[in-house]
Amino acid sequence: MRAPFTGMDEVAGDLIQAIGRADLDAQLLTIADALIGADEVFAYAYSPGGAPNPILSCDRSGRTDARPALYIDRFYRLDPFLAQMSPTGPDHLARQISAWDIVDPDYRRECFDKPRFAEKLSYAARTGEAWTVLSFYRRHDRQTANIQTLSAFSTLALPVLRKHAELTAEARQPPLARLLARLQRRHPELSSREREVCVRTLMGQTAAEIGDHLGIQPSTALTYRRRAYERIGVSSAAQLVCGLLS
Repeated sequence: MRAPFTGMDEVAGDLIQAIGRADLDAQLLTIADALIGADEVFAYAYSPGGAPNPILSCDRSGRTDARPALYIDRFYRLDPFLAQMSPTGPDHLARQISAWDIVDPDYRRECFDKPRFAEKLSYAARTGEAWTVLSFYRRHDRQTANIQTLSAFSTLALPVLRKHAELTAEARQPPLARLLARLQRRHPELSSREREVCVRTLMGQTAAEIGDHLGIQPSTALTYRRRAYERIGVSSAAQLVCGLLS
């Protein structure tokens, strides 16, 4: 059963509170379901010339990554919506795409026919050269509803998605990359080699293991670590961790 649509003011508050949380995807789908009977939502960041970077995805059975991954790996170049994006064109785009608009048979079969999607409604906003894209998919047995209201909702949701992507980007990185990024923000005075030695120390690697990874002698790794500790005023890995978490 569809959730009641309570108006844009309430929606804005719900979405803002969900920024950075794992249930933002479900919030978006619940609202889109109430508006048009949406069955799946997929949001991503996109810069022409590169591949889409997923922000969130959810279908009516719960979170899904299968079709979004297939789209990113194989089919995004065939999406007629992305072909509209131009650095000299408008900053906001919207398009309703039928399954019959998809010319490539593999793309149509995998992303529309198999899941029984009749159409997708895509909205995008540009910041600089980067786009934030929000797409809703609907099945053949759902009735068309208020597309204008959905468009207004999407315009509200796109900046929320941008902020959500910023806050969750670090969490999606591997542990080594997350620690390196955090250490660089906290201590930009360290060299890249000093940061990497410190982070690998925090991850439990010995000087010999660090040397193997970086192609340096263990004694050189210890020198980098000692110099880094002196620069930031700590004397142990425990103190370094406290400083990063404070």
